[in-house]
Amino acid sequence: MQRILLKEYGDPVYLRMDPYELSLFEESNKYWKSKLQLPRYPFRTQQIDKDLFEVRAEGVTGIIKIGSFDFEIKPKFIGNSDKWQIVLWKILSLVDRGALDKNFTSAKDNNDYSLLELLVDVFLNSFAKGSIRGLPLGYNTHSAKGFELKGTFDQSRIVEWVNQPWELPYLVDNLSEDTLLTRLLRWTTLQLMTLTSSATQLKSLQAVLIRLGKISIIKPSIVEVRKIKLGVQYKELEQALSIGLILLENSGLGYGQSKKLISGFLWNSDKIYEKFVFLICSKAAKKLQLQTSKDSYKYGTVISDSGPSLETIPDIVFENREDKKIAVADAKYKVYKSRPNSADVYQILAACHVLGVKRGSLIYPVYEDKNYITWNIESKIGGEDVTLTMLPLNLMALEVENGLMKLIDSIASWVTHKESVNN
Repeated sequence: MQRILLKEYGDPVYLRMDPYELSLFEESNKYWKSKLQLPRYPFRTQQIDKDLFEVRAEGVTGIIKIGSFDFEIKPKFIGNSDKWQIVLWKILSLVDRGALDKNFTSAKDNNDYSLLELLVDVFLNSFAKGSIRGLPLGYNTHSAKGFELKGTFDQSRIVEWVNQPWELPYLVDNLSEDTLLTRLLRWTTLQLMTLTSSATQLKSLQAVLIRLGKISIIKPSIVEVRKIKLGVQYKELEQALSIGLILLENSGLGYGQSKKLISGFLWNSDKIYEKFVFLICSKAAKKLQLQTSKDSYKYGTVISDSGPSLETIPDIVFENREDKKIAVADAKYKVYKSRPNSADVYQILAACHVLGVKRGSLIYPVYEDKNYITWNIESKIGGEDVTLTMLPLNLMALEVENGLMKLIDSIASWVTHKESVNN
């Protein structure tokens, strides 16, 4: 496998592909465009020569294998840091489950680790620590029959009992390691084994698979997995559970044939960023004893002809405990410049006007500290002024121990800050 690093919307790479590998690219493009509901294909390919193609990643981040190529796609909001994989994993795990515990990876000081190798490393360490005292047990119901009733009579097999009345059909509960959690861990192990190209990690994953050898191979339900809660004695399995959940929600295609392989997991970068901003804003609101919401608001009365009301859906609305709107914000997965896009300005101003809010913000991802810019927007028709802020969110702050709190504080500072208007 050729390991190839791409940056979302970054410079292309040049690959030689035969017709078969090109068909795999096309199949993967169609699958992920549909799965992630993207406006365009995640890989843009352009033929340069007979078998030479220019390949560029757009709108996605993650890990994927296509034929003989092993792609790792770096999100555009991360700079040249050597620890970008850990920053991305923290964002993903915060959005999907829980924060990354640095004690679960030996890769934190290894800049050569890929994102996949980091995930495998975290999974292996979490499983090792969490299974020291054994795996969680649960009761499974099994069908059986015998001359004595054990457990509960199985009414669904009455016909069978009538034909053979000397044997009683019944359901019995057995205490077993075959639980929803262990089925997820087994499935996750198999997924990671199809993705990793590290011989050392593959050997370790095979050892985990042997440990889980008696667990059923049924793929767990995503709805049920989201409900899993670990007891205190198994909290160290939390990271392995997080990775399993992320893989389950973003699993790709796997054909199980060495020559036909499209597997991996990709994320819609825009949606991941939007979810992360909402999470940060919610934590900032809680710190300020406020609350956040995301709802649709109808406005506008039709006074000529007929038609539906207008609608605005701001990403985040800050409210106090009396449900009074304090501020609104929108997450913008765009390049931070000195002036926002006009359409984005109109969008946030419409939300401020409809909700009666004087403070609006557009929140952009950046990879270094920047000061935010605020404008005072006067009303010429008797309304109150609105302040609009371009707020840069330095995601690389997650490299450090208290980075998450720094991001939360930056949002809280904007919500509570009172600008003075220069005359």
